[in-house]
Amino acid sequence: MATIYVSYRSTEERFVRAVVSKLEQRHDVRIDYNMPAGVDWRSHQIEDLRTCDVFLVFVSRDTRTSDFQNSEMGGARFCQAYVDSKTLIPVLIDRVEPPRPLANLDCLDSSHRDVDITAKDIEAAIARRSRRIRLFISHAHRDSEMAARLVDVITANVDVPEGELRCTSVPGYQLDLGAMAPDVLRRELGSALCVIALLTPNSLANDWVLFELGAAWANVKGSIPLLAGGPEDRDIPGPLRGAAGGQLNNPDTLDRLLDQLQRTLGWAARSGLVAPSKRREFVEYMRTKTFAQDPADGELKAGFAAKRARIGARQGLLLDYLTNKSTGRAYLTLDDLADKVAGNGNELYYRLEQLRLLGFVNKVDLGEAAGEPSFGWALSEKYRRDIGR
Repeated sequence: MATIYVSYRSTEERFVRAVVSKLEQRHDVRIDYNMPAGVDWRSHQIEDLRTCDVFLVFVSRDTRTSDFQNSEMGGARFCQAYVDSKTLIPVLIDRVEPPRPLANLDCLDSSHRDVDITAKDIEAAIARRSRRIRLFISHAHRDSEMAARLVDVITANVDVPEGELRCTSVPGYQLDLGAMAPDVLRRELGSALCVIALLTPNSLANDWVLFELGAAWANVKGSIPLLAGGPEDRDIPGPLRGAAGGQLNNPDTLDRLLDQLQRTLGWAARSGLVAPSKRREFVEYMRTKTFAQDPADGELKAGFAAKRARIGARQGLLLDYLTNKSTGRAYLTLDDLADKVAGNGNELYYRLEQLRLLGFVNKVDLGEAAGEPSFGWALSEKYRRDIGR
């Protein structure tokens, strides 16, 4: 099932309604005449456009002169290029040239105006073009065996469509050779419906995992924290804090996870003897697994000199800037730090979160500003003592 946003001219509503009535039998179709009464239609349509899998535009003679349709096409093209790899399907219902924003895309020729053929052609195009990552498993590289075993449990218990699960360390679910990892992961995290965060002593000290969680918080409908190796709900980092986490050595956690994936992603359950045996094997593995010998397990307990030697260059510059500018001040805000040495927005927030988890800084709750939580950042007392401040 795909979520489809439909763009069309109101003069073509009769034909479009007939086609959409067939698509609605298998898909979630977002179209203006189905909009709830009393909503802010601009905000509602923008949200529908942003969150859809497929942008379906019916191109007629009047499309070229339609400000609204061209704006919708521009928005969809932006999302495709920079946010979520959205699938764009232009359907030519008159003998016209493709609109300029979509000129380089293959178009369906439905100038014959046959409703059944048009619906079948659109279905085929969706099946062919709209595969996307729906489930993303975020984890530290040192937890790759655990991630692989979890993928094994999921695929044994749930029918996962090809190409809809990403777990970068597991064969069959890795990035393609030559893929530019930051760009691909950014798009996939923008399009995923669900992100599983494996939170262990390894991942809580891993900046990539924290960045992935930042993207998940900003873009993903559902984020599921799964805990192992000691962390508890109170250790869930950043804006995901407060979410209900599940301990992976508890069989109830797997049952709840699999049920949630079926409901959220529309994936069917698998039956047979293999499914429950995989769950039992995984729980037993988690009950006996230890993290004490992993190098990253000692990272949080290491001295500041050792930690400082291992954090990245930009993290070091951020810590130096915070140290130099905090003299005489109780804290610095994100606005004080933005664009100075380590970016802004989610990137800056998660760099600060990593420094907090490593014990360099404390986070000060400043209440709310403009309806959003506001924080300040200060050197921790322990780090101040260590550097003689």
